[in-house]
Amino acid sequence: MTASGHHGPGLKLKKTASQGKVHRAGKRIEYRFVVANTGTQHLTDVRVDETEFTGKGPDPEVSCPGTSLAPGERMTCTASYTVTKGDIRARSVRNTATATGTLPDGSQVTSNRSSATVNTSKGRGDHGHDDDHDSHDKKRPDHQRP
Repeated sequence: MTASGHHGPGLKLKKTASQGKVHRAGKRIEYRFVVANTGTQHLTDVRVDETEFTGKGPDPEVSCPGTSLAPGERMTCTASYTVTKGDIRARSVRNTATATGTLPDGSQVTSNRSSATVNTSKGRGDHGHDDDHDSHDKKRPDHQRP
């Protein structure tokens, strides 16, 4: 264990959507994925993988500005999706992802699952939300620009 109390590898993902509600087909949803190396070892081959997507159109392709993270470093990856008429009928688009990186010994570390849901029903109603699947999540507004 290090002096800071952390030990071993760690990778954290926070996914957000540009809006919580879309009323029409053809509108774009912009996704942001903040990937942070919370461990004590350098990570290479860092990537974001979409693990669940309920949209009726093509899956969003994630783009990251790099593929390695030093301990304590973070990067912001992005993806976009154009809402379809099928999404409006389905009433929401849910998108879940994880991040993965490779440790110096060749083994892999995987982040928490992080999701964003955008309501797509016509008219007024509930707002979408972001949902992390990590009970130790501490929300922080600090995002590094790509």
